[in-house]
Formats: sequence, structure tokens, C-alpha cells
Amino acid sequence: MLTHVQSIPCLLASSSTSNAITTTIVPNPIIELNKDTVLCFGEVRTLDAGVFRSYLWNDGSTAKTLEINKTGEYYVTVRDENGCMNSDTTIITKIKSLPHDFLPADTAICFYESVVLSPSENYSQYRWNTGSSEASIQASNPSVYWLEVSDQDHCIGRDTVIVSLKNAHTDSYSQCVLTQRRWQERYFQTFSLWQSQEI
Repeated sequence: MLTHVQSIPCLLASSSTSNAITTTIVPNPIIELNKDTVLCFGEVRTLDAGVFRSYLWNDGSTAKTLEINKTGEYYVTVRDENGCMNSDTTIITKIKSLPHDFLPADTAICFYESVVLSPSENYSQYRWNTGSSEASIQASNPSVYWLEVSDQDHCIGRDTVIVSLKNAHTDSYSQCVLTQRRWQERYFQTFSLWQSQEI
């Protein structure tokens, strides 16, 4: 069983005579285990106790580090070169799911259109396969677009959306052509009116 050591000053006897004893007070070892209470799904975290003479973890292992991947309490007792001891504890309370299914469904656009792609939730960081680090992008070319995000707990997830052109043999494509013709007609009407006013 591992005994937790209280953080009390460590006394070293440096010299003594028949009349007096001289002692040296040195600080206890300082351990700084990662205190983040959340693990991302699939993550293996390495707890590092620091550089000391010996180690004893809660599972009985004696290495400098301990790998963890589940909830629970983890603690270590160390002894330094002076023989002084100290301990530290960290607790994992939650295994968090990775971000997923945050992009819209696959979509099709007319050959003159573009579509704005953005996640359904806010995240801390964004990385698109286009190189953008913005929350949203405008896609005007048929392609496969993926977005990798990081949430506030640094859990990373990726989602993909396919943007394709509307098929020439479908009603939706016919609507594309009709819309384009109407746009062209309005453009030429506006241009002709502008020319007549100039004359």
C-alpha cells in the first residue's frame, strides 16, 4: 500500500560536535502532475513526475512516468537525492467524446453558385483542407471538403462534406439554367438602359 507523505520540511544533519548539532533544512521535492480532469476519447496521457531519485505510483510502478487512459485517481510519491519525499495526485473525472457530425449534409450547387460551409457549433480552433483557419469557408468548386476542429478541452475531431455540381438531367439543373438565363437577361437589360442614358 502506498503511503502519502506529508509536505513537511526535510532536515539534514550536516555536522555535529559534542556541544552542538548543525542541521540543514532543504525544501521538499516539488511535483507538478497534469491536473486536467478530462481525457479525450482514445487519448493516452503521460503523467510525468519530474526528475528524482525514486518513484512509486499508485499502481506500484516505479518509473518516472505513468500512462493513463481512463477515469480514476492517480498519485505518486518521489524521493530526491537528499532522501526527502513528497507526493502529488491528479484525478480524471470524465472521458469526453470527440467532436463529430458538425458539418452540413452533402450538397449540390449550380455551376455558377457557391455555398458557405460552417460547423453547427463553435470551437476553439479550425483547420480546413483548403488551408483556412476560419470557422467557415465559401466553396465554389465541386470537391470533398473536410474540417478539423479542437474544442475547449483540446479534443480534436474531423468531419467531411461533399460539394458536387447538379446533374444536367435533373429538374434542379434545369432550374440552374433558367436562373442563369434570367440573370443574363436582367444584366443585358440593365446594360442597355445604361447605354441609352449615356447617349
